[in-house]
Amino acid sequence: LPEFEPEHAIILNVDEEHLEYFESLERVCQEFQVFASRVTGKLIFCADDPQLVRLFAGKTYAVSYGFNPSANYRVEMDRGEALHDSAAAGRTRFKIFKRGELMGAFHTRLLGAMNVCNAAAVAALLLELGFEAADIAEGFGDFTGAGRRLEEIYHDSDVRVFEDYGHHPEEIEVTLDALRELGSRRLLVAFQPHKYTRTRHLLRQFAKSFHAADKVWISEVYPAGEEEIPGVSGEVLSGAIAETGQQAQFVPNLDQLRRAVREEMRPGDLALFLGAGDITAAARLLADELETDRME
Repeated sequence: LPEFEPEHAIILNVDEEHLEYFESLERVCQEFQVFASRVTGKLIFCADDPQLVRLFAGKTYAVSYGFNPSANYRVEMDRGEALHDSAAAGRTRFKIFKRGELMGAFHTRLLGAMNVCNAAAVAALLLELGFEAADIAEGFGDFTGAGRRLEEIYHDSDVRVFEDYGHHPEEIEVTLDALRELGSRRLLVAFQPHKYTRTRHLLRQFAKSFHAADKVWISEVYPAGEEEIPGVSGEVLSGAIAETGQQAQFVPNLDQLRRAVREEMRPGDLALFLGAGDITAAARLLADELETDRME
Protein backbone atom coordinates (compact mmCIF):
# COMPACT_ATOMS: atom_id res chain seq x y z
CA LEU A 1 0.00 0.00 0.00
CA PRO A 2 2.95 2.45 -0.22
CA GLU A 3 1.45 4.18 -3.29
CA PHE A 4 -1.42 5.57 -1.18
CA GLU A 5 -1.06 9.00 0.40
CA PRO A 6 -4.29 9.42 2.41
CA GLU A 7 -5.18 12.48 4.43
CA HIS A 8 -7.69 10.51 6.54
CA ALA A 9 -8.25 6.75 6.70
CA ILE A 10 -10.55 4.16 8.24
CA ILE A 11 -9.24 0.63 8.80
CA LEU A 12 -12.08 -1.83 9.35
CA ASN A 13 -10.29 -5.11 9.97
CA VAL A 14 -7.29 -7.28 9.15
CA ASP A 15 -7.84 -10.88 8.01
CA GLU A 16 -5.83 -13.79 6.67
CA GLU A 17 -6.47 -12.68 3.11
CA HIS A 18 -4.50 -12.73 -0.16
CA LEU A 19 -1.96 -15.03 1.45
CA GLU A 20 -0.83 -16.13 -2.01
CA TYR A 21 0.84 -12.71 -2.09
CA PHE A 22 1.51 -11.69 1.52
CA GLU A 23 2.51 -15.18 2.76
CA SER A 24 1.30 -14.66 6.34
CA LEU A 25 -1.05 -12.65 8.52
CA GLU A 26 1.94 -10.87 10.04
CA ARG A 27 2.97 -9.62 6.59
CA VAL A 28 -0.56 -8.30 6.05
CA CYS A 29 -0.29 -6.45 9.38
CA GLN A 30 3.05 -4.97 8.39
CA GLU A 31 1.51 -3.63 5.19
CA PHE A 32 -1.26 -1.93 7.14
CA GLN A 33 1.34 -0.35 9.40
CA VAL A 34 3.05 1.10 6.33
CA PHE A 35 -0.31 2.40 5.14
CA ALA A 36 -1.09 3.96 8.53
CA SER A 37 2.28 5.68 8.63
CA ARG A 38 1.33 7.60 5.49
CA VAL A 39 -1.91 9.04 6.92
CA THR A 40 -1.46 12.75 7.57
CA GLY A 41 -4.80 13.40 9.29
CA LYS A 42 -7.19 11.15 11.20
CA LEU A 43 -6.63 7.39 11.42
CA ILE A 44 -9.77 5.57 12.55
CA PHE A 45 -9.55 1.86 13.42
CA CYS A 46 -11.92 -0.80 14.72
CA ALA A 47 -11.39 -1.73 18.37
CA ASP A 48 -13.25 -5.02 17.80
CA ASP A 49 -10.42 -6.38 15.65
CA PRO A 50 -7.62 -7.85 17.80
CA GLN A 51 -4.96 -7.31 15.15
CA LEU A 52 -5.82 -3.62 14.80
CA VAL A 53 -5.85 -3.20 18.58
CA ARG A 54 -2.39 -4.74 18.69
CA LEU A 55 -1.16 -2.40 15.96
CA PHE A 56 -2.77 0.91 16.90
CA ALA A 57 -4.22 0.97 20.43
CA GLY A 58 -2.59 3.69 22.50
CA LYS A 59 -1.11 5.47 19.49
CA THR A 60 -1.69 9.21 19.81
CA TYR A 61 -2.56 9.56 16.12
CA ALA A 62 -5.19 6.77 16.12
CA VAL A 63 -8.85 6.89 17.16
CA SER A 64 -10.85 3.71 17.77
CA TYR A 65 -14.51 2.82 17.31
CA GLY A 66 -16.61 -0.31 17.76
CA PHE A 67 -18.64 -2.33 20.22
CA ASN A 68 -15.58 -2.84 22.39
CA PRO A 69 -16.09 -0.96 25.71
CA SER A 70 -12.57 0.46 25.37
CA ALA A 71 -13.29 2.13 22.01
CA ASN A 72 -13.00 5.92 21.84
CA TYR A 73 -16.32 5.91 19.98
CA ARG A 74 -18.39 3.08 21.44
CA VAL A 75 -21.36 1.73 19.49
CA GLU A 76 -24.51 0.46 21.15
CA MET A 77 -27.29 -1.17 19.12
CA ASP A 78 -30.93 -0.69 20.09
CA ARG A 79 -31.93 -4.20 19.13
CA GLY A 80 -35.35 -3.86 20.68
CA GLU A 81 -36.11 -0.99 18.31
CA ALA A 82 -34.90 -2.67 15.12
CA LEU A 83 -37.41 -2.24 12.31
CA HIS A 84 -37.85 -4.64 9.42
CA ASP A 85 -39.99 -3.65 6.47
CA SER A 86 -41.34 -6.29 4.15
CA ALA A 87 -39.71 -5.07 0.98
CA ALA A 88 -36.06 -4.45 1.69
CA ALA A 89 -33.30 -4.27 4.21
CA GLY A 90 -34.06 -3.69 7.86
CA ARG A 91 -33.59 -0.40 9.67
CA THR A 92 -31.51 -0.68 12.80
CA ARG A 93 -31.12 2.05 15.41
CA PHE A 94 -27.87 2.61 17.26
CA LYS A 95 -26.15 5.15 19.47
CA ILE A 96 -22.53 6.30 19.66
CA PHE A 97 -20.84 7.34 22.89
CA LYS A 98 -17.50 9.07 23.38
CA ARG A 99 -16.00 8.50 26.82
CA GLY A 100 -19.48 7.82 28.17
CA GLU A 101 -21.08 10.89 26.58
CA LEU A 102 -23.86 10.29 24.05
CA MET A 103 -22.71 11.77 20.75
CA GLY A 104 -25.81 10.93 18.75
CA ALA A 105 -28.54 8.46 17.80
CA PHE A 106 -28.58 7.04 14.29
CA HIS A 107 -30.29 4.48 12.13
CA THR A 108 -29.29 2.57 9.03
CA ARG A 109 -31.37 0.71 6.49
CA LEU A 110 -28.66 -1.93 6.26
CA LEU A 111 -28.77 -5.25 8.04
CA GLY A 112 -26.55 -6.63 10.74
CA ALA A 113 -24.03 -5.60 13.36
CA MET A 114 -21.21 -5.34 10.83
CA ASN A 115 -23.03 -2.70 8.80
CA VAL A 116 -23.80 -0.80 12.01
CA CYS A 117 -20.12 -0.97 12.93
CA ASN A 118 -19.09 0.29 9.49
CA ALA A 119 -21.54 3.18 9.80
CA ALA A 120 -20.06 3.97 13.20
CA ALA A 121 -16.61 4.14 11.59
CA VAL A 122 -17.84 6.84 9.21
CA ALA A 123 -19.57 8.67 12.05
CA ALA A 124 -16.41 8.58 14.17
CA LEU A 125 -14.35 10.15 11.39
CA LEU A 126 -16.96 12.82 10.67
CA LEU A 127 -17.36 13.65 14.35
CA GLU A 128 -13.59 13.97 14.64
CA LEU A 129 -13.69 16.37 11.70
CA GLY A 130 -16.31 18.54 13.37
CA PHE A 131 -19.52 17.48 11.64
CA GLU A 132 -22.78 17.57 13.61
CA ALA A 133 -24.35 14.27 14.67
CA ALA A 134 -27.74 15.30 13.28
CA ASP A 135 -26.28 15.89 9.82
CA ILE A 136 -24.48 12.54 9.91
CA ALA A 137 -27.69 10.79 10.96
CA GLU A 138 -29.57 12.37 8.07
CA GLY A 139 -26.98 11.05 5.63
CA PHE A 140 -27.24 7.53 7.01
CA GLY A 141 -31.01 7.56 6.72
CA ASP A 142 -30.86 8.02 2.95
CA PHE A 143 -28.18 5.39 2.25
CA THR A 144 -29.62 2.14 0.86
CA GLY A 145 -26.39 0.20 0.49
CA ALA A 146 -24.10 -1.02 -2.28
CA GLY A 147 -24.88 -3.62 -4.92
CA ARG A 148 -24.12 -7.23 -4.00
CA ARG A 149 -23.78 -6.36 -0.32
CA LEU A 150 -26.73 -8.05 1.40
CA GLU A 151 -28.77 -6.94 -1.60
CA GLU A 152 -32.33 -8.22 -1.78
CA ILE A 153 -33.04 -9.03 -5.43
CA TYR A 154 -36.46 -10.68 -5.07
CA HIS A 155 -39.27 -10.94 -2.54
CA ASP A 156 -42.88 -11.95 -2.49
CA SER A 157 -45.28 -13.08 0.21
CA ASP A 158 -43.56 -16.49 0.39
CA VAL A 159 -39.80 -16.21 -0.23
CA ARG A 160 -36.91 -13.76 -0.35
CA VAL A 161 -33.68 -13.93 -2.38
CA PHE A 162 -30.50 -12.05 -1.48
CA GLU A 163 -27.02 -11.95 -2.91
CA ASP A 164 -23.76 -10.89 -1.33
CA TYR A 165 -20.18 -10.47 -2.53
CA GLY A 166 -18.69 -12.01 0.63
CA HIS A 167 -16.01 -14.60 -0.06
CA HIS A 168 -14.00 -14.80 3.19
CA PRO A 169 -15.04 -16.98 6.18
CA GLU A 170 -15.54 -14.04 8.53
CA GLU A 171 -17.60 -12.19 5.92
CA ILE A 172 -19.77 -15.27 5.48
CA GLU A 173 -20.42 -15.58 9.22
CA VAL A 174 -21.50 -11.98 9.72
CA THR A 175 -23.64 -12.05 6.57
CA LEU A 176 -25.51 -15.17 7.67
CA ASP A 177 -25.96 -13.79 11.17
CA ALA A 178 -27.45 -10.60 9.74
CA LEU A 179 -29.94 -12.49 7.58
CA ARG A 180 -30.94 -14.65 10.53
CA GLU A 181 -32.26 -11.48 12.16
CA LEU A 182 -35.00 -11.36 9.52
CA GLY A 183 -36.64 -14.40 11.07
CA SER A 184 -37.05 -16.56 7.96
CA ARG A 185 -38.19 -20.17 8.32
CA ARG A 186 -34.99 -21.49 6.78
CA LEU A 187 -31.80 -19.88 5.49
CA LEU A 188 -30.65 -21.56 2.27
CA VAL A 189 -27.12 -20.65 1.14
CA ALA A 190 -25.43 -21.18 -2.22
CA PHE A 191 -21.71 -20.37 -2.18
CA GLN A 192 -19.14 -20.14 -4.95
CA PRO A 193 -15.59 -20.33 -3.55
CA HIS A 194 -13.30 -17.64 -4.98
CA LYS A 195 -9.72 -18.59 -5.89
CA TYR A 196 -7.99 -21.90 -5.32
CA THR A 197 -5.34 -20.33 -3.09
CA ARG A 198 -7.92 -18.77 -0.75
CA THR A 199 -9.89 -22.03 -0.57
CA ARG A 200 -6.72 -23.96 0.27
CA HIS A 201 -5.41 -21.53 2.89
CA LEU A 202 -8.76 -21.09 4.67
CA LEU A 203 -10.45 -24.45 4.13
CA ARG A 204 -11.04 -25.17 7.83
CA GLN A 205 -12.27 -21.65 8.50
CA PHE A 206 -14.68 -21.92 5.57
CA ALA A 207 -15.94 -25.26 6.85
CA LYS A 208 -17.05 -23.67 10.14
CA SER A 209 -18.48 -20.45 8.73
CA PHE A 210 -21.89 -21.74 7.57
CA HIS A 211 -23.25 -22.72 10.99
CA ALA A 212 -26.17 -20.28 10.73
CA ALA A 213 -27.44 -21.85 7.49
CA ASP A 214 -30.04 -24.60 7.31
CA LYS A 215 -28.75 -25.99 4.04
CA VAL A 216 -25.68 -25.20 1.95
CA TRP A 217 -24.78 -25.78 -1.68
CA ILE A 218 -21.18 -25.36 -2.88
CA SER A 219 -20.28 -24.83 -6.53
CA GLU A 220 -16.91 -25.33 -8.15
CA VAL A 221 -14.19 -22.79 -7.36
CA TYR A 222 -14.18 -19.58 -9.38
CA PRO A 223 -10.51 -19.39 -10.43
CA ALA A 224 -10.18 -15.60 -10.88
CA GLY A 225 -7.23 -16.18 -13.19
CA GLU A 226 -5.49 -18.80 -11.03
CA GLU A 227 -4.35 -22.23 -12.15
CA GLU A 228 -6.19 -25.16 -10.60
CA ILE A 229 -4.50 -26.61 -7.50
CA PRO A 230 -4.71 -30.41 -7.18
CA GLY A 231 -6.75 -31.46 -4.15
CA VAL A 232 -8.51 -28.07 -3.87
CA SER A 233 -12.08 -27.93 -5.15
CA GLY A 234 -15.65 -27.07 -4.32
CA GLU A 235 -16.28 -30.74 -3.66
CA VAL A 236 -13.50 -30.85 -1.07
CA LEU A 237 -14.92 -27.76 0.63
CA SER A 238 -18.42 -29.24 0.60
CA GLY A 239 -17.07 -32.36 2.29
CA ALA A 240 -15.29 -30.29 4.93
CA ILE A 241 -18.52 -28.43 5.70
CA ALA A 242 -20.46 -31.70 5.94
CA GLU A 243 -17.90 -33.00 8.44
CA THR A 244 -19.00 -30.26 10.84
CA GLY A 245 -22.55 -31.68 10.82
CA GLN A 246 -23.91 -29.13 8.36
CA GLN A 247 -26.16 -30.13 5.47
CA ALA A 248 -23.90 -29.42 2.50
CA GLN A 249 -24.04 -30.54 -1.12
CA PHE A 250 -21.58 -30.08 -3.97
CA VAL A 251 -23.18 -28.83 -7.20
CA PRO A 252 -20.58 -28.48 -9.98
CA ASN A 253 -22.11 -25.75 -12.16
CA LEU A 254 -24.22 -22.67 -11.64
CA ASP A 255 -27.25 -23.87 -13.63
CA GLN A 256 -27.52 -26.92 -11.40
CA LEU A 257 -26.93 -24.71 -8.37
CA ARG A 258 -29.80 -22.40 -9.25
CA ARG A 259 -32.17 -25.29 -9.93
CA ALA A 260 -31.21 -27.05 -6.69
CA VAL A 261 -31.95 -23.96 -4.61
CA ARG A 262 -35.23 -23.30 -6.38
CA GLU A 263 -36.44 -26.87 -5.95
CA GLU A 264 -35.68 -26.70 -2.22
CA MET A 265 -37.37 -23.34 -1.54
CA ARG A 266 -40.55 -23.42 0.54
CA PRO A 267 -42.82 -20.62 1.82
CA GLY A 268 -41.04 -18.64 4.52
CA ASP A 269 -37.53 -19.46 3.25
CA LEU A 270 -34.75 -16.99 2.48
CA ALA A 271 -32.15 -17.90 -0.15
CA LEU A 272 -28.70 -16.31 -0.27
CA PHE A 273 -26.28 -16.50 -3.20
CA LEU A 274 -22.80 -15.76 -1.92
CA GLY A 275 -19.45 -15.19 -3.60
CA ALA A 276 -17.26 -12.79 -5.58
CA GLY A 277 -17.36 -14.65 -8.91
CA ASP A 278 -20.08 -15.11 -11.51
CA ILE A 279 -22.57 -16.67 -9.09
CA THR A 280 -24.43 -13.36 -9.38
CA ALA A 281 -25.70 -14.55 -12.78
CA ALA A 282 -27.36 -17.57 -11.16
CA ALA A 283 -28.90 -15.40 -8.45
CA ARG A 284 -30.30 -12.88 -10.93
CA LEU A 285 -31.69 -15.59 -13.19
CA LEU A 286 -33.48 -17.21 -10.24
CA ALA A 287 -34.95 -13.82 -9.30
CA ASP A 288 -36.15 -13.32 -12.88
CA GLU A 289 -37.71 -16.79 -12.95
CA LEU A 290 -39.54 -16.21 -9.69
CA GLU A 291 -40.79 -12.85 -10.89
CA THR A 292 -42.04 -14.39 -14.14
CA ASP A 293 -43.87 -17.13 -12.26
CA ARG A 294 -45.49 -14.56 -10.00
CA MET A 295 -46.77 -12.52 -12.93
CA GLU A 296 -48.33 -15.50 -14.73
